[in-house]
Amino acid sequence: MCSLKRHRVSGPDDLPPALLKDGGEILSQRMSGRFADILENRTVSENWTPRVSELETKSTMVFGVRAKTIKNQVAPNAQLTAEEWRRLYERETDRTRQLFVALVTLDAEVRRWRNGETLSKDQWFTEDNFGKAYGELTCENADSLIHSSLGERATSIAMPLAQDTPTMETPPVSVTNPPKCPTRISAQITEPAEEMQSVEVFRLLDEKDDEINKQCQLVAKLENQLNQTREDYTRATRENDRLQTLLEKVQREADVRRTEVKDVLQALEELAVTYDEKNTQCKKVSKELEEMTTEIAKLKEKLEIHEADAEELKASSAVIKERLKELIYNLNVELSDLGSQLSKVFSHTPPDKSGAVEEQAAVLKLYVLQIKSELQTLIKHDDVRSTDEHSLQGPPLGSSTNLPKSSMDFGGFQRDVERKTKELMNLLKESEKTITRKQSQITQLEAELQMLNKELLQQRSAKQLLTELKQVGGMSEQIFSRFQYAMERTATHIQDQLAKAKGDAQCAHNEADKLKEENIILKVQLERFVTETELLQRRLEGLESGKNEPPIVLKEQAKTELKAMEDTVMHELEVLHSLRRTFITDLKNRVKKNVNKDTSVLDDEPIETQAVGSALQRERIAFLKTSLDNLTKVHKQLVRDNADLRCDIPKLEKRVKASMERIKDLEVALRESKEQMMRDKRRYHQEIERIKEANWARGNARVRINIVKPIRAGQQKDSG
Repeated sequence: MCSLKRHRVSGPDDLPPALLKDGGEILSQRMSGRFADILENRTVSENWTPRVSELETKSTMVFGVRAKTIKNQVAPNAQLTAEEWRRLYERETDRTRQLFVALVTLDAEVRRWRNGETLSKDQWFTEDNFGKAYGELTCENADSLIHSSLGERATSIAMPLAQDTPTMETPPVSVTNPPKCPTRISAQITEPAEEMQSVEVFRLLDEKDDEINKQCQLVAKLENQLNQTREDYTRATRENDRLQTLLEKVQREADVRRTEVKDVLQALEELAVTYDEKNTQCKKVSKELEEMTTEIAKLKEKLEIHEADAEELKASSAVIKERLKELIYNLNVELSDLGSQLSKVFSHTPPDKSGAVEEQAAVLKLYVLQIKSELQTLIKHDDVRSTDEHSLQGPPLGSSTNLPKSSMDFGGFQRDVERKTKELMNLLKESEKTITRKQSQITQLEAELQMLNKELLQQRSAKQLLTELKQVGGMSEQIFSRFQYAMERTATHIQDQLAKAKGDAQCAHNEADKLKEENIILKVQLERFVTETELLQRRLEGLESGKNEPPIVLKEQAKTELKAMEDTVMHELEVLHSLRRTFITDLKNRVKKNVNKDTSVLDDEPIETQAVGSALQRERIAFLKTSLDNLTKVHKQLVRDNADLRCDIPKLEKRVKASMERIKDLEVALRESKEQMMRDKRRYHQEIERIKEANWARGNARVRINIVKPIRAGQQKDSG
């Protein structure tokens, strides 16, 4: 009799990755295969053809794949759904959890055995206590050998396994009590029947294939997830870059608009400053005008008073002139009469009454000089005559009696003349003084009159200027109100745009923050996936190489694990020592502080509670200090911002005034440009009319009829 080796048929989920790669090409064709399974020099051959049904085709192909002496390798293309992957992942996690629990219990039992404890059989790790995990552990002892000989024949695998595979009788492991001595493994070689060994070997092969297939599928899934996360990361980085560029663009636009708003506000400030200056100037001019009007009224009153005084002086001076003229004329008449008695010259030059005062005064002086000269001549003649009489000795009696009379008359007359001349000279001096005084008063009044006329002209010009300024002020107020309304409208528009830009920038910032958070999450997930894949790879490598390692390697691995645990324990001990030192120092400080007190520290409350309370108080005080510092900083910043805004107010007013002046200049320039344009247009029309007239005259000259003169005999034709 021959015995046939049978295999457990598994689905496409249990296939290894090497067979999953090229199976699609084979499944797409109709083909036949030969499968041989050699045992005891007997061969069983099966010829088959896949049917139209996909499930039957897959099951048949899988049955052929599971044959260990396959001649034609077939790799079906297994495609799993998300639900199948999820079930596979959950099954794998449950299995790893069970294995981890089994390993922990085994480790605890080993440590208890090493520590010298003796455990009862109830506390051993047996198949009855942990059946499923025990079965998986026993299966994993042969996984490495089965995986290494996956492509060889079944007979070449079965014989060494039947000879070399020991049945490990391990003592039962207890979960509750840790071991104190190493596990005693009694290797007993059993020699069951060949059929049972082959069935067991193929069962182990199938389980190992399932395990490898699951791990490969899990690795492929993790690789797909890793690629997906990388794509998401690159997409997020691109989106972040795009949002950064958009945010920079929005910030640049906001800066440009901010500068425009600053310029407009500066212009408004300058305009407001100029407007205030003009208003102050108008107020000053109006005040000066009022003062000048009051001064003009006072000066007018003074002018009227001075005019009345001048008229009175004119009337009095005219009367004085007439009296003086009459007086001088009377003196001239008397002097002429006297002179006519003295000599015959005065009879020929009688005084003129119609002459001016100056002429009569000159005639008076001339008469006085002539009379003086005549009197001097008469005195000389008298002296000569007296000397002659003395020389003749005895003048006649009639002459001697007449001379004393004439001398007496002449002396009285001379005294009268001198007295008259003195009075006349005094009158002349007084009249000259009055004339000079009146002339000075007249010149002063004329100067005051000129000043008043000038002031009147200034007042009239100031009034005219004030009216013009009032008109201009009304126009400027209207223009300023219109300009202010326009600027407010533009300012509101710009503020709306700025608010919109700020909102867009805030949205962009929020989106960027969200993307950054998502990016961080994706990075964390990526790192987690990478670590998981690395752990899985290391576990796979450990599973593949763990079965071939000798007990020395296992001991070294256990030593490394124990060393890591010892390091962690040492670190925790150092932390505890540091805490103990801090506690002791705190206790010493408290004892030093309370040395002079009656009660000790321990009487009040325990040290631990005091330390905890002091730490809490310190933390609370530190928190309050930090919050107080933050509040003071915020308050100072607000005060500084308020001061800056108050300092910016006059600048804004200056800008408003400057913008008003700029508007006025622009209006003037616009008016001038309009006038220049009108002049240019008028000149252009005139030039066009002139050109039209010239063309019309030229056209008429061409149309005009030219009559040629007849050429007669003896005449030459003109060249022209």
